[in-house]
Amino acid sequence: MYGFLRKNNKKLMAIFAAFLMVAFIADIGMRKGGGGRGAGDHVLGHLSDGEKLLASDFQESEAEWRLLTQLQMTPPHCHCLCSRLRSSSA
Repeated sequence: MYGFLRKNNKKLMAIFAAFLMVAFIADIGMRKGGGGRGAGDHVLGHLSDGEKLLASDFQESEAEWRLLTQLQMTPPHCHCLCSRLRSSSA
């Protein structure tokens, strides 16, 4: 067995690398919804251009909105402008 592994090391490594590439590509396709949608990923509605609104899309956008509202993201120049407006109105 050891002799077989040493003799065919490069061939086995090539097969293993190809298998890993296919596995990673398949995983990415499943995550993006390319044919591998789960049972819970159902259509919630249709947008004006006819595109489907999926439950996973809605959950993702809801999580992003929650993150943005928790962080209260504002552009850096807005802080300067807001402080100037507050000082001038006082």
